[in-house]
Formats: sequence, C-alpha cells, structure tokens
Amino acid sequence: MDENIEHIFSDYRKTHNTAVFDLYSKEMRSGRSNAIMTGLPDGYGRGRIIGDYRRVALYGTDRLIAQKEMDRVELQKKLMDEPTMKLIGEVADQIKALKQLTQMAKSYGIDISKPAKNAREATQFVYFGYLGSIKEQDGAAMSLGRVDAFLDCFFENDLKKGIINEAEAQEIIDNLILKLRFARHLRTPEYNDLFAGDPTWVTMSLGGMGRDGRPLVTKTSYRVLNTLYNLGPAPEPNITVLWNKALPKNFKDFATKVSIDTSSIQYESDALMSARFGDDYGIACCVSAMRIGKDCNSLELVVILQSLLLYVLNHGKDERTGKQVGPDFGPVPEGPIPFEWMWETYDKAMDWIANLYVNTMNVIHFSHDQYCYESLQMALHDTDVRRLMAFGVAGLSVVADSFSAIKYGKVTPIRDAKTGLTVDFKIEGDFPKFGNDDDRVITLLKQSRINLLLNSERFQLIVELSTHFQFLQLLQCVYGKKTGSTPDGRKAEKHLHQDVIQCMVVNFQVLFLHFHRLLKLIMIHVWMVFQILFHCSKYHW
Repeated sequence: MDENIEHIFSDYRKTHNTAVFDLYSKEMRSGRSNAIMTGLPDGYGRGRIIGDYRRVALYGTDRLIAQKEMDRVELQKKLMDEPTMKLIGEVADQIKALKQLTQMAKSYGIDISKPAKNAREATQFVYFGYLGSIKEQDGAAMSLGRVDAFLDCFFENDLKKGIINEAEAQEIIDNLILKLRFARHLRTPEYNDLFAGDPTWVTMSLGGMGRDGRPLVTKTSYRVLNTLYNLGPAPEPNITVLWNKALPKNFKDFATKVSIDTSSIQYESDALMSARFGDDYGIACCVSAMRIGKDCNSLELVVILQSLLLYVLNHGKDERTGKQVGPDFGPVPEGPIPFEWMWETYDKAMDWIANLYVNTMNVIHFSHDQYCYESLQMALHDTDVRRLMAFGVAGLSVVADSFSAIKYGKVTPIRDAKTGLTVDFKIEGDFPKFGNDDDRVITLLKQSRINLLLNSERFQLIVELSTHFQFLQLLQCVYGKKTGSTPDGRKAEKHLHQDVIQCMVVNFQVLFLHFHRLLKLIMIHVWMVFQILFHCSKYHW
C-alpha cells in the first residue's frame, strides 16, 4: 500500500474497521477470534444493498438530485433530533454522490442528467448507476436488482419503431452481461478464504408473478437467459429466476433447459417472498429479498451453531483454543449425555449467543453507516427507507443430527486428559439423520432454529424493522474448519457434512423425492439456501 494512503487512513480518517474494533467489547472480540461468529462484515463492505438503478434511466440525475434537495428541505423543517440530523447528513452525501455519478458518466462521453430516450441509453444508464456503486463500495454482494421488465419497455418501443431489430436487442443485453461479468474488487486473503472463487453476487432477478396475477416475464427475461448460450456459462451475474408455479410454461421450460445446459441459474420462491415484499422486489446475494428502492438489508454472516453445542459441553470454552469465550453453562453430567439436560442447557446458550450476535451486528452496521456509507446506492432509494437486518446460522443439520444421536442413540464425550475439554465422542447405536425424510430429526431441526429466532426477537436492533432472514448453510468448508468434533460423528475441522456417506448416511433418492416435505422447515418468514456437496463417483442412482 502507498505510504501516504496508509498514513491518511491511519492518522486522519477513521475507517469502518477501526470504528468497529473501537466499539467491540472483549466478549465480541473473543467470539469473533474464536469463530463462533464468523464472516462478520467488520473488515469488508457489507453489501446486500440494491440501488434502484432504473431511476437513473427513468428520471435522469438532474431530477433525482432535485428530489433529494426537496427531501432535505422538508427534513430541515422537523425537530433536529439525532435521527433527523443523521438523515439530513446522509441525504447531503446522496446528493453529492449523484453529482459525482453524472460526472463519471460524462467521462465516458454519456450524459445521464436527463431520462434515457431509447433502449440502448436505458441499458447504459442502468449500468452507469451500478458501475458508480461498485466504484464506491466493495460490498460482499453488489446486486443489480430487477431490471428486465423495465428495460423491456424501451426495447419494445424501439422494436415497434424500427430503431433496432431483435438481433441488436440481444446484442445490447449481451454487452450488459459482459460488463457485469467484468466487475472485480480487491479482496483481503481472509475474505477469499470465506468466499472462495472471488464472487461479487451481481444478482439479477427475473420472472415472478405480479400481485394482479400477471406474469412478470418479458422478452428481455428470455434475452438475459439466452446470454448463457451466446456468451457461455458463468457464475456472474448471478441470474436468479423467481419461481412460481403460475409462471408461463414456456418460460419455465426454457429456464429449466438453460439450467440443465449451463448450471448457471439460481432459483428463489416467488410465492413465498411476493406475499411479503410485493411484486417489485429483488434478491441480494443468494437469499435476501427486499423491495427495490424502498428497503435495504444489512449483511450478517453466521453464528456456527455446532460450536455453541461444544461450548455447552466445555463450560463456555472453545475446544480448539481452550479460551473462555462464553459463560460457564453449568456442570456437565458424567457418562452419556442426557438429552433433556443438553436441550435445556443449549437453549440457555442460544439466549447468550443471540444477545452477543445482535449487539455485534448493531456495532458493525452503526459503524458502517458512519464511516463507509453507501451514498450512491442509498441515493437510488427513497429517502425514508425501511431497514432490514439479516441473521445467519451455519451447522443446523449438524446440530439436528447431534441432538438426534443424543436422543435416539448413546453419545459419551471423550475428554482431553490435560485440559478436561471434550475433544471427541463415542457414539453407540443408530439414529435418524437429516435428509432421510424422518419427522423426528426434522422436528429437532425446526425447534433449534425457532429458539434462535425467538431469542433474537427479544433484543433491540438499530434497524427500523426486526425482520429475520436465516441463511441456512448445510454444507460449508470454512465453517467446518473452525469447529471440533461433534456428537453426530463428524470429526474436528471436517467440512459440515462434506462426506455424506461417512457422516450422514443420507439416501439421496429419498432426499430429492421427498424434498417438498423438508419445506416444513420454512416458517416465520425464513429464507433458506440448501448447499449440498456431491462426490459423484461415490453414488450410484
């Protein structure tokens, strides 16, 4: 790093990272360093905010600036309490960002101060809004939102007037996708360890149904999917189909074909999310829904729930480092683990981790607003925005299988002779495992998740709306490396159920044939991502 830059950001300008660690308590630091909370956005941009980039093309930046100026004047008439003054300052930053965006576009020879006049301009203006955002922020998920139907209005108009033909329309979308694929950020090694493959999660949301029953599928939806043939498969942009059984059959068939051919499409449940967010919502990253231009979502990453289970057995100490991270949850019975004791004590531990997690998130997002504010992305939101905060957990299936082993089998801790810490387990007998369509383990998993939700509801958030998204990661390498052996038979530092044959003994025919029954887990407006790792050579169908 340039010495002058390091000097400025060390001595003159406080960074988001510095601000967070100034506020962290000793317990927060310990939870972070021992990785029961991991991937926290305290050393990188939080992302997961989707600017309404359509507004640049629809209104032009002059109109957007004028509206923000009017909003600022109205705010200045209110009582100058802390929230109002904070918002006035943010609107001032937003106005500055819109002016800088206008100047940036001019450097490319494009005037975005007025509304776009045709499809080519509309596509350019939308992209410039996004480009300005990723120049300003290196967030973990810099998503594009929902632009296909908006752009399609311009394409249809130009096609009817003979300004362009269908091949040229497809070429414009191809060029947009190419630009989105070029997006890159400088990342720290720790970030790359957490998110392998340098993802940017430029999520584009397609499809879904309108609240009036009309499908929100347009020709441009097909054009976006068709880029995977024209340009070849790629992980970015993260093309996401908002799936609904009421979608036109032709679109469902085409999306399915593209998925089979390219393995490059993500699917989300439109029926689940439109009921809560309306029909103009988008996906940030791979799970978080929000109303475009009206909501913003704060990134969370995860609490590793199987680590919490081990903390219960080790009096709040981390089994890998031996450090005291949590409180002592009480005496641990000798011999096989009693299920009722484990369940009740784990519930108390959930209360502790929920409190720590929420407070840590408040610190991080308060600091991010102060020292790493997304001024351009928020300029492309309503001034009065609804703020959501997401919470994530990893290892739910490990916890469910562990409780299942304790309840239906016999699990005896094996303790280190020197430290007395539980380092492994002797497991006797068989037990139901997640993925085999067994209601006994499904119930355990459901109850584990509900406990965290109910506990975290009891704590004060800095956001305006306490909306919970649970990002359930059932297979993750990095989280497994941070955890010791667990009562389900998984060994220390192994991936979370990486080797399903040895660890879960899942019948995959049952898993997929009865997958709809696993959706019993979805309740209390919880969004889930199932990540299942296959070693194809091991399985015979």
